[in-house]
Formats: sequence, C-alpha cells, structure tokens
Amino acid sequence: MQHRPTPSEPLWAAACGEHLDPEVIASLVDLGGEDEPDLIVELIDLFFEDADVRILDLENAFKAHDWDQVVRVAHTLKGASGTIGAIRLSEACKAVEMEARDGGLTSESLDRAIESHLSAQFSLVCLRAQLTGLDGGHQQRTA
Repeated sequence: MQHRPTPSEPLWAAACGEHLDPEVIASLVDLGGEDEPDLIVELIDLFFEDADVRILDLENAFKAHDWDQVVRVAHTLKGASGTIGAIRLSEACKAVEMEARDGGLTSESLDRAIESHLSAQFSLVCLRAQLTGLDGGHQQRTA
C-alpha cells in the first residue's frame, strides 16, 4: 500500500513508501534546515556510492564463502541504511549478518537484501527528486 501524505505532511513523505522510515527522513530534513535540502541530498548521494560498493562486496564474499567478510559488510550496510532511513534494507542486512554468523546464510536471504537495496534506491531517488524539485520538498499539501 502506497503512503499518501496528509494535508499537514510535507510532499516528500509520499516518496518514503514502505522502504524508508519517515521519522528518520524528517530528522535528516530538519537537521539540514527547513529550506535547505543540501545536507540530506548529499547524504543520499554518499549512501548511493557506498551502498553499491557494499552490495558488490557482499555478493563477492558470499560467492567466496567468506562468512566473516559477509558479517562485516552486512553489519556496515545495516548501519548505513538505518542511518539514512532505509528500514527494509537495514532489516534484510541484519538477517544476512545473523545467518552468516550462524553459518546458515542462503542465497535467498542475500537476494532479499539485494532486492531491498534496489527498492531503497528507488525510494531515495524519489525522495531526492521531491527535495530538490519542489521548493525543497517542504511545501505543504492543501486539501
């Protein structure tokens, strides 16, 4: 189910969907200032760069059966995704980390993390567009 912002919510709230935590996003937007989306846009861009590399590292470690590396990379990506508000990706990385630590990581769990990464990226692209294209994303909807 797609989230639709209420009249009191900023327009960017709809971009969060089910993959981003709107409370985390609101905190990041507030941190940058009401009319200045530069901080969160920069954080999103940095996340894109880092997360893409981490996903590749995760896949390579899985293929090499390097479970210690899988645990390290999944843990790092879990933290980064939680910080940016990508809750589904953070949850998927937590599962990968736990399963790798327990010796039972399956390709299905890794695939879920990769799918969550792609979904988070899509939601973050939409959020970034809202923040940079609609008066900083802070316009209020009218009834």
